[in-house]
Amino acid sequence: MADLFDDVPARVLAVYAHPDDADVASAGTLARWARAAARCTSSSARTAHADQRPDTDTDTLALERGDEVAAASALVGVASAENLGFGDGDLENDVRFVRYWSSGSVATDPIS
Repeated sequence: MADLFDDVPARVLAVYAHPDDADVASAGTLARWARAAARCTSSSARTAHADQRPDTDTDTLALERGDEVAAASALVGVASAENLGFGDGDLENDVRFVRYWSSGSVATDPIS
């Protein structure tokens, strides 16, 4: 079982590959910290999973995923959700957004 921490960081950046990864991996933790006055931000690198709905063009799917992320973020209490706009398979090694936010804590999903 994972350790539970009572400390609440002032700022949190949740970083994931796909738009819905934060919801699956850490929504409960982000909600808890947001309720305790942490400023939580979510950042995803890719616009959508290209293979999820092959019958839908990627621009439409990216817009749908953006709307879903905005709704989920509001529900959880995430202050803002950023998307870097990379397409599936186009991800580059770039940490500028982590430096930009200068977060107290960074949450990631090692599988993403």
